[in-house]
Amino acid sequence: MQAHGKLGSALLSATLALLGCQHGSQEDSLARERLLQHVGKLAREIGPRPTGSAGEARAREYILQSLAQAGVAAREEPFRETRISDTTDLVTDSANVVGILQGEGSGAILLGAHHDSRNACCPGASDDASGVAVLLETARRLARSPHRHTLVFASFTGEESLGLPGSRQFLASWKGPPLLAAITLDFVGTGQVFVAPFPRPPELWASRLLARAEAEAMTGRVLFDPWLVIVPRLLPLPYGADHASFLEAGVPAFNLSCQFPAWTYHTSEDVASRIDKDTLFASLELVARMIRILDEGSTPTADAASEYLPLPIGGSALFAPGWMLRAAGAILVFLAVCQLLRHWREVLRPAAWVEAIWVLLAAIPFTALAVSGGFAMESLLGFLAGVRHPWSAHPTSHLAGGLLAMSATSWLATGVFRFVRPSTRPGPYLTMAVLLQMVLAGSLAALGRHDIAFGFWLGAAGMLAASFCVSPIRRLAWGILGVVWTLPILSATAYRMFLELSGASLPPLTLEGVALAVALPWFLFIEHLLCLPEVLLDRRPPRLWSPAVGGCLLAVTAGAALLNATRPSYDSNHRAVVEVRETVDMARKRVEASFSSSESLNEVRAEGWNPAPLPDALWTQITIGWERIQPPDLQVDSEEGLGETVLRLHGSLLGSPRITSLMVRGDHPFQVMRGGVWEETKKYRRVNLPNAREIHEEIRIRRSDGDRLEYEGEVSGDDDLLGLNPRAADRVFRFSSKVRLAGRLP
Repeated sequence: MQAHGKLGSALLSATLALLGCQHGSQEDSLARERLLQHVGKLAREIGPRPTGSAGEARAREYILQSLAQAGVAAREEPFRETRISDTTDLVTDSANVVGILQGEGSGAILLGAHHDSRNACCPGASDDASGVAVLLETARRLARSPHRHTLVFASFTGEESLGLPGSRQFLASWKGPPLLAAITLDFVGTGQVFVAPFPRPPELWASRLLARAEAEAMTGRVLFDPWLVIVPRLLPLPYGADHASFLEAGVPAFNLSCQFPAWTYHTSEDVASRIDKDTLFASLELVARMIRILDEGSTPTADAASEYLPLPIGGSALFAPGWMLRAAGAILVFLAVCQLLRHWREVLRPAAWVEAIWVLLAAIPFTALAVSGGFAMESLLGFLAGVRHPWSAHPTSHLAGGLLAMSATSWLATGVFRFVRPSTRPGPYLTMAVLLQMVLAGSLAALGRHDIAFGFWLGAAGMLAASFCVSPIRRLAWGILGVVWTLPILSATAYRMFLELSGASLPPLTLEGVALAVALPWFLFIEHLLCLPEVLLDRRPPRLWSPAVGGCLLAVTAGAALLNATRPSYDSNHRAVVEVRETVDMARKRVEASFSSSESLNEVRAEGWNPAPLPDALWTQITIGWERIQPPDLQVDSEEGLGETVLRLHGSLLGSPRITSLMVRGDHPFQVMRGGVWEETKKYRRVNLPNAREIHEEIRIRRSDGDRLEYEGEVSGDDDLLGLNPRAADRVFRFSSKVRLAGRLP
């Protein structure tokens, strides 16, 4: 009976487990379908949703209904005027949508996204229907599970406008429990997910939280790339999101984002069909787990100054804190001193240093030859294709081809160097290899860049460890361990993403110079291996430089080059972005337009102005005669009465104005009406988000007799205001237009 009872219990347990798996699988399938439905509703059915537009109002209504269906009490929080700085107010007719799951704890955790899109032409599928979809499904999931703290689900408005008015207004009006943490979602429907590196590098607590969630969910869609930490410390990225408002308020916060095609950003190409349902569902799994971890754990501590470096290991990462980065340098310096003391007689010989310097000088041109293969291949492919970045559409393939080309030129460089090397003693080569590596690391550390220096310290550690070994195989093994750190850096897609998003262009020969500096110590290290007595007396190593080996390398390199040559540099999945900025200065009657791109402009034709192609450059500017345009119907006037002056900007503009601005300033303080109260200032700006072509903005001013004030009006949009009508294959044009008016009050 007992045996039968145990068997029955086992069968029951297995049956319940199977049913649970099936139920979970069904729930996951339904969640995937609902995620895509949310994106489709917002980006396809409703479409563009500029702040204050009818489309944005429909989006708010849909979000309210979806939260209610998920079992979350939700409400609209409308506002009209928001103070976004000491001298600037923003006016709009919009609202946030806020859902709340009450908790018994003393704090609140917020999950946010934004439901507005950039302009009247941008469907905003990735930016940010994807974030709203994940927010709605996270609310549905957490509404059915117990929680300790109050959970807040906020869909903000105005993120795509100016000054993040939605999140600022939320913080100003929040009366609930203190916010313990905030996570905002922006672009969570394509590629791999990561903590966004703006407005500052990802904080350590945020990266650890994401890593812990990934360890539980095992989505395989999380990116812990050293670039995400290193690049923002070198080059601040010109982007913002609603989490910045919380950071300014002292609330620990971060933005969850993902890899996305930069050419779709703020364009009509940001459509629902480009959303990856697997990434969308992975974001849901990660976000739900992160909120649960925060709800169950302690309050995170924001520390923008904390320095660390993520070291990817499989699907997770090891986070090396700042003290570890600094300790690596101290330990390596100590080991180097020990090695110097071990060979102090050799170190004190002037002839040894002359020999080492001569070895270094001789190795430089051969190292340049070794690394030239990849750059030469890409230059050739770019020349044949007539582009500057032939790798843009297929970066990984081109990286592989470049590495193969470098292997061929490295084979040639080391083969020739065998006959011209100035010394056959391994010591000078290893000495200069370690010295160069430590000089590079020490220089970076002295500049405060311990994150970049860490890799060079590891390389020096591998070389020093090799110096304690007798066997060439063990020395090679230690060298390989020292160079492994470079593998995470070789991320072609991450390099392309930062290059496109930052808008920066590297000076000529920058990459080549960096490659030479990094490769030179390793070229010397390899030469030290080849000069070991065991290797010099062995007949097998010279076979590596036989014609057969060279022919194989050349054939493989040629095959990779041919493959990459047959692939287009740009295609329907990756296009070059051309930024078109149009300016109409009505005060000076001056009209200008500029074109800029990371790719050459020589295939672009502004058919509405001049059908001839633009110059072969990355930036160019054209000036258009005032008589060739129809002046915008805009004007600024003033009206005096009852001890005050009313300054007005009014008129209409073709297209869809996105932002109107009226600014007044003076040398002496004056008063302006702000929120029903007169305030004293020397400068005041009032910004409006119009939802129609008709423009009307006004400022009420009180000033002393004789005070002269200057004003400046500006109307901005994302339209081709001048009708330039640029055209080019595999290009996406992102417009930015401004009309300026300026003058003085009488």
